[in-house]
Amino acid sequence: MELNQHLPTPFLFNSLKHHRGAVLEIIEKARDNGLSKNEINTIIKKIGNSMIDFYYGELSLFKIAKEIELDLKTENCYYEKNYHDFIQKAPGKYASIVLSDHSTWTLVFGRSHGNYIHLHPSRGSEHTMRVRAIALKTVIILKVFFEESLNSSDLVSLTNEARLHYLDESPIKNELYTRGLKRILKIL
Repeated sequence: MELNQHLPTPFLFNSLKHHRGAVLEIIEKARDNGLSKNEINTIIKKIGNSMIDFYYGELSLFKIAKEIELDLKTENCYYEKNYHDFIQKAPGKYASIVLSDHSTWTLVFGRSHGNYIHLHPSRGSEHTMRVRAIALKTVIILKVFFEESLNSSDLVSLTNEARLHYLDESPIKNELYTRGLKRILKIL
């Protein structure tokens, strides 16, 4: 079952890793379809294991793509050859674009066949927070399998159950380790 939203060609974007709307969609579909531990783990594996910049603004994936497309077309940099040259000439070989909600997006040259506009929410941008991938994965597990207990149970205990039984991760020690989870839970 494919739950992750994808942008059309020529865009390359890991929506599950970087977009609140995509994460909310996967949580809803996982609940509705009664996904197993293995099925959800296969899906959330795409999030990876690093620090990530997570966009929680109101722009949909397709609105983001459309705004970036229009900006690049205005600059005559939308089509692959021109886009490649534009990125190669940019300092650090990446460019930034500010969208209508004042969020900033980083553009690099994508190496996936046909998907050459690789985008990420920019670090420190408006409507973006920096989170650990494991925290995002843990929150997804909590929202899918433990939603009813989130308000009434000890977050440390629930987190440890999610980490041990669903993510094969070691337990956290105390409430201090739930700060990142609480930040993500607040927006999801």
